[in-house]
Amino acid sequence: MPIETVLNAIFSPIMGLNPAVSIGIICTIITGILTFINKKTMGKTNAKEVKQKMEKARSEMLEAQKSGDKEIADKQMKKMMGMNSEYMKSMIKPMSVSLVISMLLITLLFPWLRAVYSGKVILTIPASLPVIGGKALTWMWWYMICSLGVGLALRKILKM
Repeated sequence: MPIETVLNAIFSPIMGLNPAVSIGIICTIITGILTFINKKTMGKTNAKEVKQKMEKARSEMLEAQKSGDKEIADKQMKKMMGMNSEYMKSMIKPMSVSLVISMLLITLLFPWLRAVYSGKVILTIPASLPVIGGKALTWMWWYMICSLGVGLALRKILKM
């Protein structure tokens, strides 16, 4: 398969390492790309601006309700509903772009990872750990653990 050949050529320096390390590096690369794409696409929305407007409309609505002015309260409620709709629309496009790129990367790389590491024990959890100790991890479990850790760290670093 041509995609496997290309991926083997790209990742050949990493493939010579311990499987746990190579999957960790590949996971870091993939998760880094996906996190960066998420930050770039989601960061282009005017979410903060819309939230501030919604908060102002909410406070005006609450004041109108306290004073008993139902007409102004209803007007502010409709205004908030419109802003909520605007906010949701502004989020759909960036989420779609991010999802398409994520699915493309995963669709290309996961079958290749499965072919390379199928049937291999990547890491064994130390037997001294209660309940989970002594369990052998496949590439998918190790990838998910690495992805969770790397994703949390990158989101913290990028303040997402």
